[in-house]
This record gives sequence, C-alpha cells and structure tokens, in this order.
Amino acid sequence: MGGKNCAVHETQASVSSCAQCGKNLCKSCVMVTPGGTFCSSECSVLHRELKGHGRPAKKSSGGAMRAAVFMLLLAAAAFLVHLAPMTTGKPYDVIGLILNQNLLPLR
Repeated sequence: MGGKNCAVHETQASVSSCAQCGKNLCKSCVMVTPGGTFCSSECSVLHRELKGHGRPAKKSSGGAMRAAVFMLLLAAAAFLVHLAPMTTGKPYDVIGLILNQNLLPLR
C-alpha cells in the first residue's frame, strides 16, 4: 500500500484497505470476504446492503428509452400532419384522396 500504516496497529504496515470505510489494515486486521476486504463485520454487512448484496447493478439496454423517443417522434409527426392544412389554406383529407383515386378495380 505504499508506506501506509494500519489504522489500528500504527507500527504495522498496511496490506489492504476496507472496501466500505477506507481504513488502512494490516494482515492481522484485514477480514477477507467474497465481497472484498473489510475492517469489521459491520462494514462488510453495510457494504453488502448498500451494493445490492454484492451483485453489480444490471445495466439497462435502453429499449424503453428508444420506445419512448419513437412514440414522441410519432406524436410530433401526427401533430405536424394535423397542422398542414392550416399552412396551405387547403383541406387535407387523406381518406378522400385515397377514395377518389379508384385504386380498386371495379368489375
């Protein structure tokens, strides 16, 4: 640890530090767990509770954000189509245009 001494045994060189509180620890003070090295069981428990039981947080893929942005853009496009007749002065009737083109052959 580069010349640092233990927080409890000031004459002993530190070999690690507590993952929760950051105290420097010598080899007789260090408590090694699967979650890291700690100075006490209290720090170990606190660290586990604060960090979600030692599991890293799962990152979101952003799918919900993409869907929200898509819906927002779709709503904006629909609003702009709604405003189009107001800018040209002519009515904008999509259904009437489709029906007047006689797209379906009559027999």
